[in-house]
Amino acid sequence: MQTDIEAAAMRRERTEALKVKWLEAFREYGHRRACDMCQIAVSLPTYWRKHDPEFVTQHAEAAAYTAERLETLVDAAIEGHREMTSVQAQLVKWRLGALRPATYRERVSVEQSGPGGGPIEIDTGNAGRGLELLDRWSTSVFDD
Repeated sequence: MQTDIEAAAMRRERTEALKVKWLEAFREYGHRRACDMCQIAVSLPTYWRKHDPEFVTQHAEAAAYTAERLETLVDAAIEGHREMTSVQAQLVKWRLGALRPATYRERVSVEQSGPGGGPIEIDTGNAGRGLELLDRWSTSVFDD
């Protein structure tokens, strides 16, 4: 007969083995396919990342392989060794931007200025009048 402690230890061992198996598949095939291969819910690795600091580190290392794999695909397409549709190219671009934002993210900056490059004037209109009316209304309501 198995004790509760022994059963919990066995569950932990199975979970750790499943994490290792999933990380190996993730390195090679990506998140969703790794989940399919390990027959687990797509949300389970996210749960592990939230609750297991060691898994977070291992996942980050495996994600680096994903970016490298995608870069290899792009290089092969550039060199003419692989064909890629425009949709596939856009998906790879977005995915690389998410995996390596410092390298692939599009940088956008917006600056605004007023006439002649000066400061923007803000016209509040008659906002003070609204406060005056609110004060008058509150005194008339609460003085009764």
